[in-house]
Amino acid sequence: MTASTKQDVSQKTQLLERQEAGGRREVAIDDLLQGGREIAIRHASEVYVLRLTRQNKLLLTK
Repeated sequence: MTASTKQDVSQKTQLLERQEAGGRREVAIDDLLQGGREIAIRHASEVYVLRLTRQNKLLLTK
């Protein structure tokens, strides 16, 4: 197993532990945006935009 694979497994294990402990998932914004500044989120036939601002704040708009 490579060091990178070990790190991936460790991160997934930590995420599962957080899910079990808190009852909700925790996702890093970097993982969510994948290098971009915004992402569209579909909920109940509506589309919302989650945007990272220049001031490094999150803005959710409809």
